[in-house]
Amino acid sequence: MSRTAHTKRLGAVKLKHWLSANEMPQMGLAARLSITQAAVSNIITGRSTPSLAMACMIQAFTRGAVTVTDWLDSEAAVRVGAMEASVEVSDG
Repeated sequence: MSRTAHTKRLGAVKLKHWLSANEMPQMGLAARLSITQAAVSNIITGRSTPSLAMACMIQAFTRGAVTVTDWLDSEAAVRVGAMEASVEVSDG
């Protein structure tokens, strides 16, 4: 399995776990995100990856339990982490 597939799968696994822990059916998440239950199923099973906008919505809805970077490949996640760190340093 490639690093990219593993990282994208991480988002799917975390979202599936979050739904279970919060006793929310896929249909409930679909309604909150204004997408179909089939789209949620495809995201959770890893058949599709959410768009950046959808990943942001998922992060907001799960209150950060599933982050945008959970859907990125490992190299992109490292770049985002470096960018976030530089923003924190410049804000301080």
